Amino acid sequence: MPIRWVRQMQTTRAGKPSQLRYTVLKPNYKEYWVADSDAINNLDYYEMLLWFTTRGDECLNCEQEPIWDSNELVIRVHKK
Repeated sequence: MPIRWVRQMQTTRAGKPSQLRYTVLKPNYKEYWVADSDAINNLDYYEMLLWFTTRGDECLNCEQEPIWDSNELVIRVHKK
């Protein structure tokens, strides 16, 4: 939780769209023993939420439950 608060403050102070932060993973292309064995990036829900909302989009399911307890983000994109 503290890192999410820090990211929110950094984004608010910068006054511009946030930069998407993610973790690069080492994919396993030889054995598919779990569903995401071949994943190459790990995206945090909160980072994705910051990325979209700082660009003027809105999260449609963020009011119902905390996003870290959810399995999905529902975003309404407002094109400019």
